[in-house]
Order: sequence, then structure tokens, then C-alpha cells
Amino acid sequence: MSVLNFLLHFYRFYQFSRHKPPVIFQQCGYPYGFGPSYTSFALKDIRFTGADAQTSRFSVTVKNTGSRKGAEVVQAYVGAENSKIKRPIKALKGFQRVELEAGEEREVRIDVHFDDLAWYNESTGAVEKEDTLYTAYIGTDARSSVGNAVVFRFDEAAHT
Repeated sequence: MSVLNFLLHFYRFYQFSRHKPPVIFQQCGYPYGFGPSYTSFALKDIRFTGADAQTSRFSVTVKNTGSRKGAEVVQAYVGAENSKIKRPIKALKGFQRVELEAGEEREVRIDVHFDDLAWYNESTGAVEKEDTLYTAYIGTDARSSVGNAVVFRFDEAAHT
């Protein structure tokens, strides 16, 4: 493993774990999912808009607060604190790109599919889905999504 691969591995580990990272990673220049822009954006009205057996839907209003046209990628990270397996605190599970004129705002919808949260159980040799509470973090990168958490559950009745 090269030094670069080693550093990238630990950057991702500490980005999505509960452990305090070494000093080298505490002030990372750019969080996971970051992309530069010539304008600025603001997110508001982040909400869970419904679920069925296979899909949970979220919406957020995105506003171009800058002085020029630009594009932003709204990202949905999902975690499960009470999972029966060890999972990252959050992992990217959905995103939507939006292009806005200066001052324009638009509602963006992101779907998270139940199949994307499945995991391989080595003891049973099967891919399994877990019926538990999940937390969706909506933002423009992994760091900005932290304060925008929405707890949700897929429709339990449809799984029985």
C-alpha cells in the first residue's frame, strides 16, 4: 500500500467514525463530497416527505445566494445508530445536482432506496436489510450535512 493510499484510507475512516482523528486529519482542507463553485448556496426546509417499503423521500429548498449562475450537488448521507452490524456513522446514499440562476431557489428531492442500505451477512451467506431507525444527513458535503439530520424508517408494514 502506498503512503497516499494509506492516508486516503484513514481520512475516510476518521471522516465517518466516532474516533477522534490524528492531528493531520483534524483540519482537512476539504470534506468528502466538497466541490468548488463560483457562487454560494443555502439550504432550508429540509424534511422527510414520506416512505414506502422500498424508498424514503426527502426534500430541501436550495437557493443560489450568490451573484452568478451556478450548480450545486445536494447530498444525502445515511447512518443507523442501532444497527446490529458495525456501520459507518454516515455514508453517501443519494444526491441530486441542481443548477440555479443568481437569486433563484428550487425544491430538490432525493430518494434513498432500501436496497442501498443492505449488507452481506457472512454467517448466513445472504444479503440482508435491516428494519431500524435511520438518520439522513442532508447537505452539500459530508461536513455541512451534520446539522441537517432527519430520522426516518422505511414502511415497516410492507416488510412483513
